[in-house]
Amino acid sequence: MDFNPQWGLGSSSSLISNIAYWADCDPFKLNYQIFNGSGYDIACARSSAPVIYELKAGQPFYRRAHFQPVFHKQLYFVYLNQKQNTKTSIQKLDMSNIHSKDINDISNLAIEMENATDFKAFQFQIDNHEELIGHLIQQKPVKTRLFNDFTGSMKSLGAWGGDFVLAASSESEDYIFKYFKDKNLNTIFRYKEIVFPEK
Repeated sequence: MDFNPQWGLGSSSSLISNIAYWADCDPFKLNYQIFNGSGYDIACARSSAPVIYELKAGQPFYRRAHFQPVFHKQLYFVYLNQKQNTKTSIQKLDMSNIHSKDINDISNLAIEMENATDFKAFQFQIDNHEELIGHLIQQKPVKTRLFNDFTGSMKSLGAWGGDFVLAASSESEDYIFKYFKDKNLNTIFRYKEIVFPEK
């Protein structure tokens, strides 16, 4: 890994992926045995670009996501200093409340975000995604819980409640850095500092 493991960012999935390749076994099957998660983070661990991921009949399918927003200077990644435990987060999830329509709605929002060319529309999609996920897992969105005075939109990344958030705001960079540093959140990345450029 070339990042601080305390940040999350797939530290567990990177370990599982590397062990699986070293042992010449399927990293997705190993992941299911350990975490019983979707496998999305395993797909990311071996990818050099963002991915769109889905399970079909229990099998992982993913493709490269083509997300190169013209509004990238308005996007920031902020570490919340509360790294989450992947296994614990998955165990807390009650899948009985999640139906195929919910999955389709979430999937459609992901595609809309990938294809977004308008910043306001992108923010609207983020807000909808947070509300929908929050309803399904019975948690308040991160902006509502922690940053209700933030000028912009915010999306949880990784396990809800910690790790990173994506902050999307039309405010100045000075506003973004001051806002989060005033809350003692000092690990802040501009979009281009943390996302691989598309080749």
